[in-house]
Amino acid sequence: MLVSALGIGAIGSTASAATTLTVWAGGESSDASTQVDQFLPGNVTVNVGDTISWKVNSTEFHTVVFLSGAQKAPFIAVGPQGPMLDPASAFPYGPTSYSGTEQLGSGLLNKGDTFNLTFTAPGTYEYWCTIHGDMKGTVTVTGAGGAADTQAAIDSRANAELNADLATHGLSVVMSNSQTIKAEGAQAVVAGAGDGIVAVNRFMQANVTVEEGQLVTWINKDVETPHTVTFLSGTDMPELIMPVPQPNGPPMLLLNPAVLAPSTTEAIYNGNGFLNSGFISNEPPFGNTFTVQFTQHGTYQYLCLLHEGMVGTVTVLEPATHAVASGD
Repeated sequence: MLVSALGIGAIGSTASAATTLTVWAGGESSDASTQVDQFLPGNVTVNVGDTISWKVNSTEFHTVVFLSGAQKAPFIAVGPQGPMLDPASAFPYGPTSYSGTEQLGSGLLNKGDTFNLTFTAPGTYEYWCTIHGDMKGTVTVTGAGGAADTQAAIDSRANAELNADLATHGLSVVMSNSQTIKAEGAQAVVAGAGDGIVAVNRFMQANVTVEEGQLVTWINKDVETPHTVTFLSGTDMPELIMPVPQPNGPPMLLLNPAVLAPSTTEAIYNGNGFLNSGFISNEPPFGNTFTVQFTQHGTYQYLCLLHEGMVGTVTVLEPATHAVASGD
């Protein structure tokens, strides 16, 4: 799961001309199952006139915002037509240079996307991701002739910090959730796990076997990342975002109720039809569990609508078949 650790580089000599340096927004394990929700490296030093290009290096999306003392916008807001992505998180705003007083943001950045910002005044400046609460970094800007990071130094520290987060936070989260967990009266599945630094976007104990009439409970063990438990049963996967054009400015990005909300108040599954938990999360207003009763034998695949590669199966046995198999 871990990539090879590289040494930590030192701050290099000052370049004679303005330069552009790349910083990672997020990182991930080699199989993308574990997402590191941090800027890598977390602290960089540049000269006045230099530009930082933040590049998303993870499957998880991120934002880059400089607030200059203003309040950080939420990622999800409640608009006139229901839950939506807050425009200050979803769309870029503000200037392309920063002197320490401006308010600006990148908008949503997906894997491989970049956001460039030029620094015009000395100082030390904090910035954040509006999606992940513990994801922030600092940029120290020195005057002309001051010592600044080279790209090699930044790359070395980024790799070292990524590996440290995977080795400490990632391994801890995986190990603490790798054993079978129990839910009252039901088989249990971990529906994602994380500590705010890393998020393991996978079902753990993902493939379970029960008898007809029995229950399975999915439990989200991540402190902030939501997930869904969804049985498509041959139906099309619903889109997460429903853009609604506006008379002025960008569209309103509504969250699709078919993804956000439970598809039924009585989660009973016989192998047919669309069954969805809605968001299960440890942040209000959502609950962090979803329980389904299975009434028809068969093997059924489920997935998370929010995270690619997050899948599992439930195999339902006829009670008589299971009894014979147990006695062999």
